[in-house]
Amino acid sequence: MQEILVIKLGALGDILMAEGAFRDIREHHAGDRITMLTTLPYRALAERCPWVDRVWIDPRAPRWRLDRLWRLRRAFHAGRFDMVYDLQNSPRTEFYFRHLSAPLAWSGTAAGCSHPHPRDDAAYGLAPLSDQLRAAGVPVRFAERPSLAWMVGDVGETLRRVAVSSPYAVLITGSSARNRAKRWPHFEELAVALRERGYAPVSAPGPDELTSQEPSATLRVVKEDGSWLDLFELSGVLERAALVVGNDTGPTHLAAWLGVPGVVLMREPSGYAGQALTQAGMIVLESADLSRIQVDAVLAAIDRLDLEMPLLRAASPSRPVLPDATVAPT
Repeated sequence: MQEILVIKLGALGDILMAEGAFRDIREHHAGDRITMLTTLPYRALAERCPWVDRVWIDPRAPRWRLDRLWRLRRAFHAGRFDMVYDLQNSPRTEFYFRHLSAPLAWSGTAAGCSHPHPRDDAAYGLAPLSDQLRAAGVPVRFAERPSLAWMVGDVGETLRRVAVSSPYAVLITGSSARNRAKRWPHFEELAVALRERGYAPVSAPGPDELTSQEPSATLRVVKEDGSWLDLFELSGVLERAALVVGNDTGPTHLAAWLGVPGVVLMREPSGYAGQALTQAGMIVLESADLSRIQVDAVLAAIDRLDLEMPLLRAASPSRPVLPDATVAPT
């Protein structure tokens, strides 16, 4: 049995987009043990992922914290990895290749690695992931079509408790605290328009969302104690939705890779993220100033969506049996 390390530290949308790549690596290394190195906010997601066997948490220590970097270096060496797939390809993980890892096979953009994947800033969407895997000799079947059915939780009782009716539209109105400029300001007007069209407008804020400006016309789907849904409950709400309209934030990317039709409001230029969402089947509306995107433009985009699917989806698919996940010391 070989030891395989896959590195993906964040952010949420990028991890979700890499799901198909994780699965291709799993198939290529059937019978081997796959460890995923990620960061603390994505621990629960990584532990639930059926394509990895154990999870390590990277504390993302600053370089002056030599004690923490030394612990991570010892973990790299003790892991005796036969292959590393660096799907993050950031300056931090290139630093890990140069200074922390034992001499080993490494796939990524780090200069001098054994399986180089040249950085191409013109590449977009899912293409860089599939290109990297091919360069490392991994057959590509799923990297360009992620599927997140294993994330869908059972939210039937939650929807009944909040009295969400079918069909409903999820409005993802927030963004992370550092990205306030990504918030579209016209969700209140859109919620009213959707209600007039026969949709129940719903908000299901996630833990990384700003929720202070949720439209008053929406039903707020939360736990019974008023706390936010976790990622798997949020997935369940999104998976049953007739459509989604959202800002450029993690839950919108989650809806896209769950196959939910929707419209994304993005700051121009949207780059690889916008291209990936388009590949997932969403309509992307862009503007350097999001306030300039009018509600009528969003409604026109909704009219272009293929909504010929059941408006309230069937019960969530059963997820695969998952391997045990453990967290190694960092």
